[in-house]
Amino acid sequence: MSRLTLSEQVHLLNAIMDLAKLAAFDALWTRHLEKHASPSNQDRVTVHGVGSTMEELLRRCEGHAHTLAELFKVHGAELEQSFQRMRSGAKGPQDDFVMFDLSERARNAVVSSVERKGGIVRAAESSAEKLARILPSERRNIVEKLSSISGGTTVEGDLSKEAVCNIAEGMVVGGFLAFETGIGAFVGAAGCVILLAAEAAGNSC
Repeated sequence: MSRLTLSEQVHLLNAIMDLAKLAAFDALWTRHLEKHASPSNQDRVTVHGVGSTMEELLRRCEGHAHTLAELFKVHGAELEQSFQRMRSGAKGPQDDFVMFDLSERARNAVVSSVERKGGIVRAAESSAEKLARILPSERRNIVEKLSSISGGTTVEGDLSKEAVCNIAEGMVVGGFLAFETGIGAFVGAAGCVILLAAEAAGNSC
């Protein structure tokens, strides 16, 4: 089983951290408009800044999707091993990672999502492939929304359900592969939270 090179770890971390930031800014925009149907002029400026940040993150994540697809293909064995260790709850002395301390509900949500897609390697490859396919249109939608905001119109900041689900799954499976970096486990756990929120809203990924 080949281990990730330092260069691969850097690419992997950049990818999953940008996915995490994209999910966070999407939630920020959405939740703000839920509470403030008529935002102030200052809020409009801030929301425009959030949208601009999301547009840049979407651009970067388009490239990351191809990187992730290649990493998942090359390192499927490591991905499978980490997933099975999480699934069984078997934690060695060196495995002091958040992903191994998931609640039973969170663990079941991850396992269920993975099994529906034919296993962790197939789920990972599918997530990366879908991100590469759908993120360009998500970015175009954000650009259109930025134009509307500039014209004084209030618009929702939601990414599509498909995009959010695949971003979350990318965070989870990328987190499995990035266990050795430490931070990967936290990003993966954050992806689990998104999957659980979708499940609670009746929109299971």
